[in-house]
Amino acid sequence: MPSYAVRIGDVKGVSFRIRLEGGGSGLTGKWRALDLGAIKYEKGTTLCRDTAGTWFDSDMFICKHENEICIRLDDFMGVFDWQKEDGTGEVMQHCCIALQPGKITWVWEQTS
Repeated sequence: MPSYAVRIGDVKGVSFRIRLEGGGSGLTGKWRALDLGAIKYEKGTTLCRDTAGTWFDSDMFICKHENEICIRLDDFMGVFDWQKEDGTGEVMQHCCIALQPGKITWVWEQTS
C-alpha cells in the first residue's frame, strides 16, 4: 500500500503535515496528522475521485469519516495513479483550528 507525507499550507503561511496511506483512484485509504493543531482531527479516511471534467487526474478528499470532507487536494493523482509533486486545494471551515479556511497549497514530501 503506498504511503505519502504531504505538507498542506494556507495563504497565511500556516502549514502542517499528514501521512496518506492507500487511496488510489476510486479507492479509500487512511490519513493521520503528523503535526497537530492545524485542523480539528488527527486521523480519518481518504477518497480519490476523478477531477471534474477530466479522466486523467484524481482529487484526494481528506475526511473525518466518509461523509465529512475536510480537505480537498486538487489533481493529487495523475493518470495511472502517479502522484503529482504539488498542487492546490481547499480546506473546509468546520475543520480548521490554526489553518485558515479556503485555498491551500500542498506538496508531496516522501514515500515509504
